[in-house]
Amino acid sequence: MDLNLLRDKIHENAVKHGFWDGERSIAECLALIHSEVSEALECDRIGRHFNKTNLLQQELDGDDKDTFIRAFRQAVKDTFEDELADVVIRCLDLCGHLGVDVPELPDTRGNPNWFWYKNEGICLSEKLCGLHSTISMCFDRRKEIDRGGNNMWLIDIIRATLYLAKYLNIDIEKHIALKMKYNEGRPHKHGKED
Repeated sequence: MDLNLLRDKIHENAVKHGFWDGERSIAECLALIHSEVSEALECDRIGRHFNKTNLLQQELDGDDKDTFIRAFRQAVKDTFEDELADVVIRCLDLCGHLGVDVPELPDTRGNPNWFWYKNEGICLSEKLCGLHSTISMCFDRRKEIDRGGNNMWLIDIIRATLYLAKYLNIDIEKHIALKMKYNEGRPHKHGKED
């Protein structure tokens, strides 16, 4: 997955839909990323996970816009996997706005900072709490991000989400692509004023 190409497409679509009209703070962006993690937790708590069927998969992969939207809303929208995709999308959009280059993701074996996403001894809620912690560390370093300095904390949110998805056997690349396709056809600011 070329994260810089994805970053550019996501940010271009966000600008086109009015999400960067006016001022937005780093803190607001990070709070919105937190909200996506919380929405993922709620999806898991109520058992809302992506459950593909052959018919829906054909509809999701097809070219008919109305069929895609119906299938997306039925099978993907507001699922755990969809919310994890939103975490990555929001992060990449912020990277696009700030001009942050997203490096290829390294393997995390041997790095103790990533224990939470693959630790068999902790539940999914705790893994998501680890993701919240990663976002909070980014908040602590936001002044550096604002100045274009150390942006690795922002990259770490993306890494943590992608690694968690991989550990959970979620095809996050596919879910990001589906959400991007859905978002492209949505109205200005996705029908919301703010």
